[in-house]
Amino acid sequence: MNPNAPIPTASRLRTFCRTNGIAKLAVFGSALREDFGAESDVDLLVKFTEEVRQSMSLLDHEQLGWDVSGLFGGRRIDVFEADSLPDYSRDRIIAEAVLLYPRRRPPKQPPLARDEDTPLRWMRDLARRAAGMTAGRTRRDLDSDDVLFPALCYTVQRLSVKPKRISQATRGKLPEIDFDDLCDLRKHLIEQYNAVDKDRLWSAATQTCPAIVSRLDAFLPPEDERPGAYRGEPLEW
Repeated sequence: MNPNAPIPTASRLRTFCRTNGIAKLAVFGSALREDFGAESDVDLLVKFTEEVRQSMSLLDHEQLGWDVSGLFGGRRIDVFEADSLPDYSRDRIIAEAVLLYPRRRPPKQPPLARDEDTPLRWMRDLARRAAGMTAGRTRRDLDSDDVLFPALCYTVQRLSVKPKRISQATRGKLPEIDFDDLCDLRKHLIEQYNAVDKDRLWSAATQTCPAIVSRLDAFLPPEDERPGAYRGEPLEW
C-alpha cells in the first residue's frame, strides 16, 4: 500500500458498506503502487449483497462512486465489480487487491512497482471498442444518431484518460501514439461537450484508434508473458 493513499478508518468503511449493501470492498491499482500521487484516482473492487446487486442500476453504480469519494479524501473513485474487469487483468487485480471490508489489517510491505502494462491494455481495448462503433457507419451518423455520438464521446474520453498513467520512458518507445494529443482531446470532449468538434472525434475513432490497436498489439507481450501475470488457478471474489 502506498503510504499516501487516503484510506478511511475501519469504522467509517464499515458504516458505509453496511449502509450500501456492500459485502466486500478492496483497493487495488495505483493506491498500492509507488507512483500514486496527488492527482491519482482510487480504484475499488466491490462485491454487493445479492439483494442489492439484483436491484442496482447503472445510475446507482455511478452514484456510489460519488458517495464513496468523500471517504477517500475527495479523490476520484473508480468502482469495479469482479465480472466487469477485463479477462486479462481480473485474476491479477484480485490477487493484488488489499481487502478493506470486512476489515483485515493491510500487509506492511513497500508499494508495488509502477504498472504500465494494464493501462496500455485497457487503452487498447477502449480503442478497439471505439473503432468498432464506427464500423459500417459514416461521419454523417454522428449528426443523426443520438446513441452513437454520446457513446463514442464517452469511450474516446475514457481512452484519453489512460495516457497520464504512462511514463515518458514508455511513451518514447511508442512514438506512433500521440499521448499529448489524446489528453488534449479528452479535455476538449469534457469542456466543449455541447460544441464537440465531430470531425476530430470521427478522425480519432476511425484513424487514431485503429492505429493504437495495431501498435499496441505489436508492443504488448502475450497475456501469459506480461509483467506480474497471475498464473495460478482462477480466483473467486
